[in-house]
Amino acid sequence: MPRVAPGDRKRAKKPKTRTGCKTFRRVKCDEQKPSCLKCTSTGRVCDGYNNELCIKLSSPATFTRETTQTISPIRSPSLEVPGDSRERRALHFFCERTVRQLNPFRADDFWDLHILQATQHEPSIRHAIVALGSLHEKFEQSDGLILPQSDDFALQQYNLGITSLLEPFSRGGQQNMDVCLTASILFACFEPGFQTLQGRLGLAIAHIRSGARLLYEIEYNENQKKHNHKTLKCSSSPFVPMEILEDLFLRVYLQIVEMVGPITDLPIHKKTSLGRQGGTPPTAFSSLGEARNCLIYNWHERTTPREFKTGKTTEDLHRVVARQNESLALYDQYNSAFQSFLATKGSVLNDSQRKGVRVLEIHHLAAYVALNSKKTTLDVQTVWDQYVPIFDKIVTLAEEVTLLDSLDTAAPVFSIDMGIVAPLYSVAHKCRDPIVRRRAIAVLKAAPRQEGVWNSTLVARVCERVVDLEEAGLGMVTSCADVPDWARLSAVIPIFAAEGRKAVLTYSRGMSPNEFVRNTYEEEIVW
Repeated sequence: MPRVAPGDRKRAKKPKTRTGCKTFRRVKCDEQKPSCLKCTSTGRVCDGYNNELCIKLSSPATFTRETTQTISPIRSPSLEVPGDSRERRALHFFCERTVRQLNPFRADDFWDLHILQATQHEPSIRHAIVALGSLHEKFEQSDGLILPQSDDFALQQYNLGITSLLEPFSRGGQQNMDVCLTASILFACFEPGFQTLQGRLGLAIAHIRSGARLLYEIEYNENQKKHNHKTLKCSSSPFVPMEILEDLFLRVYLQIVEMVGPITDLPIHKKTSLGRQGGTPPTAFSSLGEARNCLIYNWHERTTPREFKTGKTTEDLHRVVARQNESLALYDQYNSAFQSFLATKGSVLNDSQRKGVRVLEIHHLAAYVALNSKKTTLDVQTVWDQYVPIFDKIVTLAEEVTLLDSLDTAAPVFSIDMGIVAPLYSVAHKCRDPIVRRRAIAVLKAAPRQEGVWNSTLVARVCERVVDLEEAGLGMVTSCADVPDWARLSAVIPIFAAEGRKAVLTYSRGMSPNEFVRNTYEEEIVW
């Protein structure tokens, strides 16, 4: 074979690849995301990709868990986002992982479009999203429990978000109305994540209460089809449509109500788009999102009536019973519309939508129990025994939801939408059937879930303690009848401690068969 003379050797020219990461522009890499294998295996820093993500990364972002499905492209302009590499990493994680979990019903574009566009213009929203993305990543890494001092960066971003939100007011200016309401939702989403072991539920409630006041003060002009507020600016083209914010806020507020009861006397459900339309279910729902919003609106309107706050006199109870009968008729109307939706579209639903159907069925059954339970002046816990078949159905549906979750992703669930933890908590402490309530606790313990203010791991611990207290000294418990009314707990409220693995559990109960007056007790649970 002839040799090439010195100086005549030429390097073969190859076109520069247009795919792959920035580090290997000249060599096509495997394009593994968020960091390519060629980079990580050789110890290099992978500089990310210039493709469909809303953010350009310039730092490594090696996430510890992989989703089992391809992430859909984020529909948002591809612009550079201010901030250092850590902020961009958190935003990247939010786009890749968090958005999918925060929007399980896929009913609107709040999480995967509007909120991401707002991050490019509003520092308060951007810092809040960065905090949520960082918090969610820690949540996955810790298998559902965020340890104290584990994410100072997220807390720093959260504080920067609050400072940025208030900055226009400090200069004597105004803030956009939609920005304020969006921020209150995001801050309330952040607080429960830290609440799991740091007791920040009170701050989440404060954000929701201030948002409720703001929502109540907003006036809708039917003629001009626009919202107005006395002190806040009303943008003609808000980052997030007010109708979406109204419905989202009501969903977040409901989670607080389920845990600690109403935190305001303001009828904020009347301030939503559905409230302006009357809230009556249609003949058939057109989407899961419509069915969800209608259920939540009527849950506020019907299952937590304000009449209870006026007292428990005979007249009060008569008024509640009359309202109860109206609500049961509305319940039947909702059920008919939901069944019509399933009959026409149930066969074409995907796994995510089928999971949404199961969640709606769970809350629908929970609403049925709440509406049918007899209202009396006595605290009689045996009234729940008649609903054991319904409690059993709720647990079965929850088991199906966790199965669908396991097919979708192996990561812990992180969501603020309606979920399964609150209904399972209700089953575990109201249902005295030993098998059904233990199945409910088993589902809570099966996989970590953070659903707004509800953390499945901590709720399971509380429920186990409730069972221990009620069944102590009773011998073999084989049915509800084996747990007498005096031994049953009522008004069970867990308050998680500021630090450490502990909570204060408050409850009411009698202490013996001859003690008919229920006393209030509290104890510390440590695990």
